[in-house]
Amino acid sequence: MLYGRPTSRMPVYRLPAMVGIVFLLAAPGCRSAHQLSPLQVSKGVQDVTAAELRVRIHEFGLDFNSAVIQAANQVMERTTDPAIRLAALQLKMIGIPAGQQAVFHTDPLIAVLDTWVLCSQARQDFEVGDDRDLFGEWQPIVVDAFRRLENEVERIVRETANEAEFQDLHRTVDEWVKVNPLRVGFGRRSIRPLLTQMAKKKGRGTFAAVRGLDASMNDMTDQLKAMSQTMPFQARWQAEYVIEEMLARKGFTDTMERLDSLMEALVEAMPMVAQAPEIISRERNAVLEILNEERVAVLSEVNEQRIDTIRILQTERVAVLDALREERIAAMQVFQEERSIMMQEMEALILRFSEDSWGQVDDLVDRLFWKVAQLIGLLVVTALVFGLIAIPLITRSLSRARG
Repeated sequence: MLYGRPTSRMPVYRLPAMVGIVFLLAAPGCRSAHQLSPLQVSKGVQDVTAAELRVRIHEFGLDFNSAVIQAANQVMERTTDPAIRLAALQLKMIGIPAGQQAVFHTDPLIAVLDTWVLCSQARQDFEVGDDRDLFGEWQPIVVDAFRRLENEVERIVRETANEAEFQDLHRTVDEWVKVNPLRVGFGRRSIRPLLTQMAKKKGRGTFAAVRGLDASMNDMTDQLKAMSQTMPFQARWQAEYVIEEMLARKGFTDTMERLDSLMEALVEAMPMVAQAPEIISRERNAVLEILNEERVAVLSEVNEQRIDTIRILQTERVAVLDALREERIAAMQVFQEERSIMMQEMEALILRFSEDSWGQVDDLVDRLFWKVAQLIGLLVVTALVFGLIAIPLITRSLSRARG
């Protein structure tokens, strides 16, 4: 299937992305303008160089763009059906980038084969596939355009390969297209399996050696030129698609009809609109007067409420102070009573302590006096004993000394 019915907006193709693709496709470095494609070398075709084949397929890319745009424009000029017009816009918006992707392959022979497959898939899809009635009675315009493109690619292949190889390639492409039709959004299966199939079938024959070929600066220029030529049209087609999509919606038509009714109502209301400044000024003054009266009333009420609140607060303050004063007096009385009781208890305690202390002192003095008396008596007895013993001894000593 080429792409779904036009029910959603298609993606915008941006210039930076396309330029990036070009630089990825165009690898750096330049080869000789007369170098053969690896695929040409593998199939033994020497009469057409890679540069010549690349020029032909690049020229075909311009024809592809022109044919797709012309077919889509013819359909849009002949129909007013919103669905068909959206489909024609989608054909340009999606078909041309798909063609450029196939045409600008690094290997020109692969580019030819991929472009051939694309044209055949598109022709089959619009002729007998899921999109065979997409453009209604104008379907043959699109089918004929892709048939002409397919024939042009076949002509390029005939100039590149011999008749036997052309017929073999034709059968292979037809079988591939029948098994792998277009999907939504020009989605296609990669042709690498097809190249592998050809390589297995023909050994070292056509498409057996598949590898990239460096593009020259001229090739890069061709790619940039083709991309830059289509980018402004892509932006325009996107805008047209948005407008057509809006016009195709039933709600949009109803909205436009309602807009016409609204315009009539506005025309009828113009005299009233002319008087609007005077009416607005008068109503504004009335509203300001009402607001001023309301403001004065509110301020008076607020002032009265404020005075009542202050009066209540003063009354409460006096009551609180009286209560605090009474509580303070009661607390002082209780404190004084407690203090008197405590002082009486302390005096009794001191008195009792003094009595106990003096009694203990008297006992201590008596005992001390008795101990002193005993000590004095002991000393007297000791002196007497010493006198009784010492005096006779002294007397004898003196007598001996005299004799």
